[in-house]
Amino acid sequence: MGILRKISDLEKNIKGVKFKLKDILNERNISKGELRQATELSSATINRYYHGGLERIDITVLFRILYVLELDDIINDLFEFEYADDAKNKE
Repeated sequence: MGILRKISDLEKNIKGVKFKLKDILNERNISKGELRQATELSSATINRYYHGGLERIDITVLFRILYVLELDDIINDLFEFEYADDAKNKE
């Protein structure tokens, strides 16, 4: 298809996406309450991102989390892609 890839290729190659907020907070010994206070987000929002119960991602929420946790790379710092078989190596 030239320089563009088809979305169906993505659906075949990526099994899922893990949001790594829980891991980051545990590694840094930061509580959800501390993150809530620093980001000024609701407990419900923090819990959704912490437990990965996300259907859609709010960019404002991501930027608040990135800022207070001093993260640089929105994709690699916060997300882990789960690839089907060896799909990652084929790209």
